Amino acid sequence: MINMEMKKVNLNGVNVTRFDSYAQIVQQVLSQKKVFVAINPEKIVNPRSWLTKLVNENVGYVDGVGVLMGLWKKGVYQKRRLPGFKLWLEIIKSNPELGYYLIGGTKEVIELTTSQLKIDFPNINIKGYSNGYSYYEKIEEIKNELHKLAPRVIFVAMGSPRQEKIMSDLFKTYKASYIGLGGSFDYYIGKSHRTPEWIQRIGFQWLHRLIMEPKRFKRQLVLAKYLLNLVFKY
Repeated sequence: MINMEMKKVNLNGVNVTRFDSYAQIVQQVLSQKKVFVAINPEKIVNPRSWLTKLVNENVGYVDGVGVLMGLWKKGVYQKRRLPGFKLWLEIIKSNPELGYYLIGGTKEVIELTTSQLKIDFPNINIKGYSNGYSYYEKIEEIKNELHKLAPRVIFVAMGSPRQEKIMSDLFKTYKASYIGLGGSFDYYIGKSHRTPEWIQRIGFQWLHRLIMEPKRFKRQLVLAKYLLNLVFKY
């Protein structure tokens, strides 16, 4: 039996929900029609009013190790972060026949992703998918398709805040569980590479990504600002 009593921690106005395991958050995804937003330090240090409202009305889960430290400081223990690139596969694994719709990536990426999913999960019920970069050109078509195909879970992999804008927009007209996944489709098909597991375990994925992608330097300054705020402000 999974304990469904979960605490919410407020970090600079953003409510972050503690989940003890992937199983617990998967259960929430399957039992509630809400928008599930991955919370990293950037969303806390530089909050956007519309995004904070979306999170606080739905579910924000711990994606970054800095956010995990924020929970600890508030006296709420969660063993590890639960990144979206693993979460979506745990959801599918738990119930492949549920009914899924995918939005994200280029035409090539989304087609390769759906093809690989059908290999890895032979019983998967993919109701439909859409190239993320043509979303605003096909917005009405996608909305109509959702109502027609009736997927239960919708994965949106477009990076933040674009994916949150898409999920917020679609949720107003079609209720389902929406999960923001960042670059998960690219990682899944091998177009991009994740930080090695051992580096993730010790919380230094940010350093690995900075070395691999020096252009991320300005974004990593946000992490430094967040850690200072965590000590002296939050």
